[in-house]
Amino acid sequence: EGRWGVRARAVAALALGLAGCSAFGASQADALKELQDSVEAYNDAYRWKNYERAALFLPPDVRGAFLAAYEEDDKSLHVEDYQIMQANLLTADSAKVTIRVRYMELPSVTLENRTSVQHWQRVAGRWILETEDNPIRALDLSKAADPSAFGGGGPEPAPDVAVEVTDPSGEVIRKDGDVTPPEGAEPQ
Repeated sequence: EGRWGVRARAVAALALGLAGCSAFGASQADALKELQDSVEAYNDAYRWKNYERAALFLPPDVRGAFLAAYEEDDKSLHVEDYQIMQANLLTADSAKVTIRVRYMELPSVTLENRTSVQHWQRVAGRWILETEDNPIRALDLSKAADPSAFGGGGPEPAPDVAVEVTDPSGEVIRKDGDVTPPEGAEPQ
């Protein structure tokens, strides 16, 4: 089906999400477009094993664990395709995106399908993939970040910007520096 088929499905899924948020107004349309760009950029980078680029869409404290989970054994995972099934903009700054990934984990030659739910949060004007339910590989958050992975540290939020992620009801679900998910939350 190729890249254009994936992109067409992604646009259609996000357009459905946009139709559902028309009551929010033009600012929500802008937020959805920015979300679409981020979701596609992350999943394209992930599909093509550009894990350093994909990690830029994750919270800084999770990047090392992500790179450890995927780069240390990058030869065994082959992502054939991904499809954006549904995108729901929950608020102007939070979204839930359902992704279906077709992949092979060598030495198996069986093509697997996995549906994951990605929880995105807009922080300091950028969409960040905060957590993912049912990822292909679980992250070990105790893994230290490799300082060379981002050329000595990489893009971090400005030091005067405190980052808190809240659910739609306003309850804080994550703060800068948290290394464990809140009680009852799924680890990434």
